[in-house]
Amino acid sequence: MTQRHKIKRFLNFSWGGHPNTATALTFVWDNEAKDGYTFFYEGIAKDCEECPYLKVCQGNLKAKNLYKVRGVRDKLFDCPVFGRKARLVEVQLAEVEAAVDPKYAIESALVNFEPQTCGDLLCKMFDVCVPDDLEIGQRYKVVKVHSSFACQKDGKKLIRVSLLPHDSQMS
Repeated sequence: MTQRHKIKRFLNFSWGGHPNTATALTFVWDNEAKDGYTFFYEGIAKDCEECPYLKVCQGNLKAKNLYKVRGVRDKLFDCPVFGRKARLVEVQLAEVEAAVDPKYAIESALVNFEPQTCGDLLCKMFDVCVPDDLEIGQRYKVVKVHSSFACQKDGKKLIRVSLLPHDSQMS
């Protein structure tokens, strides 16, 4: 298989479209209800499964994604499960920065995420090379291509990109 065919298998060249702008409503703790606040949604907590607010609180979110608050509403309520004040907010999927091989750093391309192999937790690029907020093997859309850099460990050339989940439509 040629290098070109390997790239085509790895990338889906469906160009066009605009990064996700869809918003959804959910609740966050009142002290976190600020425009720009980001959070990683793990999935429905077992304690929340019978809550009457489950549908609006968590029903519009997809597990294992990073979200950013884009608007804060006036609606405030007492969470019956955790006993804290929660506020209604508008959220959208948040971009996550990652390091990719230069051949995959193409704006609007789709990539299967694989973190860089690195054990140097003190490296200044560790969080970009091994981001916590992306799922290994999941498809992401490259929405921005940033700067290039060389791995401090082995000298490999990498490109810093911003990614959104491929299926970036809100529920």
